[in-house]
Amino acid sequence: MHIFQTRLCSRTFAGNFASLVRHLNLRWSFWSPNNTCPILTLLVTFQIGLNVEKAEDMKQAKNTPEWRRRLTEYIQSQGRLVTRPRMAVAEVFFSMKGHPGIEMVISQVRKKYPGIGDATVYRTMRLLVEAGLAIPRDFGEGFTRYEAYDDDKNHNHLVCSGCGAIIEFVAPELDEILTKIALEHEFLVNQHRVEIFGLCKKCRELKADSDRKQATKHTKKR
Repeated sequence: MHIFQTRLCSRTFAGNFASLVRHLNLRWSFWSPNNTCPILTLLVTFQIGLNVEKAEDMKQAKNTPEWRRRLTEYIQSQGRLVTRPRMAVAEVFFSMKGHPGIEMVISQVRKKYPGIGDATVYRTMRLLVEAGLAIPRDFGEGFTRYEAYDDDKNHNHLVCSGCGAIIEFVAPELDEILTKIALEHEFLVNQHRVEIFGLCKKCRELKADSDRKQATKHTKKR
């Protein structure tokens, strides 16, 4: 039986893994040239496991939505707990299109997660606002809508006062005009939102049709 003795100090472990492998391989080859070093096999297996785990973590991080990463960081920075109900409500909100109101969010949460109460939805939406991931909007409808964060902050809205439709648009030429106005007043702009109220095409057509019918009735009476 061959006796294998080697000293693996902390400095050796802190060094390059390949150097450690060569060191063990040379020492073992001297004592047992025809056999594989068991410690070397163990270390190589361990390193492969670490590489696989690291690759899986990187893949998971790459597939993690940006809102989830930001929300997790914010909650942890506030010393709060990252709970499943909170993340579930956030997931529902960010999966919704447009600018949903709180009742719309509650309705969708009830469908997907019946066990989550309305109070949790309200608290989570407040949390998203605090974290800058949801922006409350008042379009004159008597309730607050929420808009998901957007790194392109300078987009604007066309708001239909007839059906409540909200159309987002980006206009670089409008941005230039607003920037010029701000400079004239020595005002520093962080972001801007322009909301234009009126009637969408569908509502204008319905109104025109209604006006024609009214005019026809009025003419018949005469």
